[in-house]
Amino acid sequence: MKLLSKKIEWYCNNEERKWKRIYHSLEIGVISISAWSLIFVVLVYGNGENLQYPILFFIAGIAISSGALIPVIHNSVSLNRWQTQAITIGLGCAVGLSTICSLLLLELQLANT
Repeated sequence: MKLLSKKIEWYCNNEERKWKRIYHSLEIGVISISAWSLIFVVLVYGNGENLQYPILFFIAGIAISSGALIPVIHNSVSLNRWQTQAITIGLGCAVGLSTICSLLLLELQLANT
């Protein structure tokens, strides 16, 4: 039980390691680039019908917010480790689910034509 409380305490501390902040900034940068490339793919291959534009606006919101978080995470020494992990995992999962949704949308549009 002592090991668990030490681990929880460690995640509640601020991230002071510069290399780790750079690593998390790069992770979020990759998430942002993935979201922008997904928007590009859907615009190129989609036909603009049904739910394409609401999905694109949702993905654009993720891309803009993740792009705006890059300097915040890189320069911040006040974010706890668990907050950085939650941001990275949340944005990564959002882009992953958006990718699945977009590919299904493109497949439905292809099957409909």
